[in-house]
Amino acid sequence: VYDNLGRPQLGRWTANPLAAGFMLATWLWLRQHEPETAAATASLLLPKDYVRLRLTGELGSEPSDASATLLFDTAGRRWSQELLDALAIDARLLPPLGTAAAVAGGLLPEIAAATGLAAGIPVVYGAADQACQAVGNGLMAPGVVSCTIGTGGQLLAPLLAPAYDPLLRLHCFCHALPDRWYQLAATLAAGLSLRWLRDNVFEGRSYGELAAMAAEVPAGAEGLFYLPYLAGERTPHMDPQARGVFAGLGLHHDRRHLVRAVMEGVVFALREGLELMEELGGPIGAVLATGGASHHALWLQLQADIFNRPVMPSAVREAAATGAALLAGVGAGVYADVETACRRAVPHPLPPILPDPARAAVYAEAYRTYRQLYPALAPLWAAPGMRESTGAIRSR
Repeated sequence: VYDNLGRPQLGRWTANPLAAGFMLATWLWLRQHEPETAAATASLLLPKDYVRLRLTGELGSEPSDASATLLFDTAGRRWSQELLDALAIDARLLPPLGTAAAVAGGLLPEIAAATGLAAGIPVVYGAADQACQAVGNGLMAPGVVSCTIGTGGQLLAPLLAPAYDPLLRLHCFCHALPDRWYQLAATLAAGLSLRWLRDNVFEGRSYGELAAMAAEVPAGAEGLFYLPYLAGERTPHMDPQARGVFAGLGLHHDRRHLVRAVMEGVVFALREGLELMEELGGPIGAVLATGGASHHALWLQLQADIFNRPVMPSAVREAAATGAALLAGVGAGVYADVETACRRAVPHPLPPILPDPARAAVYAEAYRTYRQLYPALAPLWAAPGMRESTGAIRSR
């Protein structure tokens, strides 16, 4: 794609970088390697849009999810005909577009019978996971950035107008509201890194037990660093070849240090995205912490100390599901609009967790070292021996 279009043109058309998991990359791969499957394809649908098709019999998508396909004009909130023409993609493969809170159709009788629901009840278009998370936390306007640490990690900054990074280190997506957008920074293996460590080193331990072990180790893990690139990395490197690394391991380290370094490394990776957002969009005040990691005190304190700013824990335990329910409420007429739904149903965040000045100073110094690791190691990940080993991993 970069060879055919050029990075600047792709940015102008889509406001986003190429990422391996985006629909455009998947479709071009399928078209090249499985041409018979591609020729038999009737529609290109995102997972939630396929589920909605089965529920209602109606094809459709909406801008928040469509803008993550790399087939979409994010600023114009439409499929990018220019990109489709340049890559010879038939526009008829792409579904019509609605808005996130609009009704896409009614529940089919056979689905109603299988689920015990009433036939014909309205089904709304819905939205992407992070757009729903933002609705569920009431993040509609600039000022507060959400930090989600689940399997992956995401930072979301609402925008009143589309704005993208010319170097394509960040994503710019459509919000669930029809006149809003957001910047997104992403790291692929956030909680996934801790899961990998638990499953391979601490089998049988709970996440709470791992965090308690990490809490016994001082800030900075006594010189041990972790790069959370188990599945490549997005922001700011956009490097699918990057791989996870423990750096600085010494005889004085034990298993507690491994846990602490993993947790710190995830937040260091997110700090890179946060600083990039500030560089492009101006100062950021508080961070709203959401996702599974927001339920443990150490994860929250690490964010406050490493970001060196207040971190407000979300009072909503399942923000994405809450946001989806609020969009359904708007579509069903329970709420007049999304803003009204958020005012009425979203609780205020919990009291902020404040950074500790001494630990923040330690992390500021450690972060400078952390940022030197990726450029030092990136040439090794492109080496033939490393490519062969990662390919073997993917084939299993």
